[in-house]
Amino acid sequence: PNPPPFDAWPVLRGHLADGRVVDPFLGGPVVEEQPESVAAYFPSFKWKIHFWWLGHQSRDDKEPHILWSYLADHLCREWNARHDPHERMLRIDITLLLELIQLEAKPNPIDRWRLGDHPCRSPRG
Repeated sequence: PNPPPFDAWPVLRGHLADGRVVDPFLGGPVVEEQPESVAAYFPSFKWKIHFWWLGHQSRDDKEPHILWSYLADHLCREWNARHDPHERMLRIDITLLLELIQLEAKPNPIDRWRLGDHPCRSPRG
């Protein structure tokens, strides 16, 4: 067997108009610790593959990938469509945590890649 060389999960900090900071992906408080199961962190396999691919692209490019901005735009739109103006999402800060899978190393090293602070765009209309 050939396991993947890394496991990745995002730490997303959504900054709200009322001053709170929330996880705009999961809808709760921001959690910095590694999830007990990275696979179970994601609401669906589709999201797991999406984040894995973005992590893979970011790892290879060594710079923030443009698709992270598109993800932030999507999360801003979704959040703001479901919340009152005082809870409006203003910006999302994205950090990607990568656990480098090394079978002989316990615990495995974790890299933190800051992928930028993405302002939420105003809705058109």
